[in-house]
Amino acid sequence: MHLRQLLIILCTSLPGTLLAVSLLNPQPAAVIAYADTLQAAKTAYQQALVRKHAWRDTGKLIKAAEQAAQQGDYPRAQQLANQAKQQALNALEQGQSQSGIGNPHYLY
Repeated sequence: MHLRQLLIILCTSLPGTLLAVSLLNPQPAAVIAYADTLQAAKTAYQQALVRKHAWRDTGKLIKAAEQAAQQGDYPRAQQLANQAKQQALNALEQGQSQSGIGNPHYLY
């Protein structure tokens, strides 16, 4: 009976503890979202680099996002990571759509 009461107390107090932690520190969700977006941006950027289709500013955006996160500005870091991710994906799409096209006719 004593173990059962202890389990009930632990199960009911855990949500309360998690709620208190989330109210005291609202950033874990922002940190996780930023980290996921940054990882996706880095992966897409690496793919673009390997295929030699990377855009000039994508690496700069990734560095700026990392700096904003180090300063604790996660909304700005998330925004920059999203921009970097979108640029890397656009670079991959552009490279794929323009592969094998060759040079413009006026160069021949």
